[in-house]
Amino acid sequence: MLTVNQVKDSSPDKWGDAEEALARMSKDMNEAAEGLYDRAGGMLKGFWTDANGKRAYARVTELAGSYTVLAMLLRAACTVLTGLDLSLGTCRNTLNELLSQATEYGFSVADDGTVELSSEQPPPANPTLAIVKAKSIQAGLKDALSDATRIDEQAAHTLGDERMTRLDFDKDGDVDEDDINGHRDKDQTLDMSSQAALQEILAAMPLDETEQKQRRWWNSLSKEEQQMYMNAAPLEVAGMKGVPGDVKSQMSGSDELGYDRLRLLQYAQDNWDNEDIDNMENNCTNFVSRALENAGLDHKGTFTFQDDSWGHGLWTDGPWGPNPGAYTDSWGGADAQHDLFVRSGSKEIPQGDVRPGDIAYWSQAGAGKNPAGVEHHAAIVTGVLPNGDVLYTQHSGNREDQSLAARLPYNNVQEGDQNIRFVRVEQTW
Repeated sequence: MLTVNQVKDSSPDKWGDAEEALARMSKDMNEAAEGLYDRAGGMLKGFWTDANGKRAYARVTELAGSYTVLAMLLRAACTVLTGLDLSLGTCRNTLNELLSQATEYGFSVADDGTVELSSEQPPPANPTLAIVKAKSIQAGLKDALSDATRIDEQAAHTLGDERMTRLDFDKDGDVDEDDINGHRDKDQTLDMSSQAALQEILAAMPLDETEQKQRRWWNSLSKEEQQMYMNAAPLEVAGMKGVPGDVKSQMSGSDELGYDRLRLLQYAQDNWDNEDIDNMENNCTNFVSRALENAGLDHKGTFTFQDDSWGHGLWTDGPWGPNPGAYTDSWGGADAQHDLFVRSGSKEIPQGDVRPGDIAYWSQAGAGKNPAGVEHHAAIVTGVLPNGDVLYTQHSGNREDQSLAARLPYNNVQEGDQNIRFVRVEQTW
């Protein structure tokens, strides 16, 4: 069990310095790997073709692969620490508030959180009331220490996981593209670290506590910390009775955008793997459209002029299953949908400003499986971690809260380099 002093000393400045150092080292490792691939490896492969040259090329390629994998492991560790930073900071806030109360009442607090009437203070005027208050503060301290310990142990478990520590992912004796792909693939190192960070953040939230305790927790956070929780766990924050109504209205965005982003996120959470909503060959954009419709975004146009319309006819059950009737190209086509929304006044958002409820569109950056510059995939941003890692939920290739940082490099290898555009949809019609 962590002690009072250990939690008090978990300074955000220390974590911030560590995260910054890891992120910088990860960037340096990637740049070094690219230099080895392009400059050293390229020259060896192109101009030194004898046996020694081939051996040198193989060694340089393995070294570059090691740098790439190391960069991925450093980024994964950074992601775990960013979740630990926010969640432990919340426990620290609670702890400091309770310690202040203990000081105010003249109680002494042991390092394990035990609260006693101080022998150095005069006897309380109402001993019974003092004992009740001491027990209340002690229970709160014990809970905060328990939460901090559980979060710390979870982070330590993730950081010690074999996937977070080995370069030779497939254990075949060398470090090559197979190891890079292994770390990038679904549910492996990068994605595992993002999910661990999300779970750390959720563990620090008093989701099952009373409205009063939730309100006190929310008010103990700085504005920056509140925004981090709103970004990382929007539905959980919105579901807490102790969070003020104006905060939930801000998260909904209905006055500004014309639909309820929380309803959109709830639809994504409830239906990301629901095949009953499928009525097209590829349903990624259909899923986005259905979520926006469920959130209250009105249809646009009359469907006769497909290029300037978004919507569908009446959904009916036919003899061969659900029949959507007529629907626009922009309902089920990623490229048509992206272009329609942007053309109609919705804004493209830089990744650093992305919020839950924004829509992500993938397009081919160069040669690959799809035509260059044409959006071919759409998904819903369902979370943003404190380090900026975007979590998205998609249908067709169903995934919930998938890490963009984890998945994009893998997609680049499998499908060719990808560009990601984020759109904040607004009802301007």
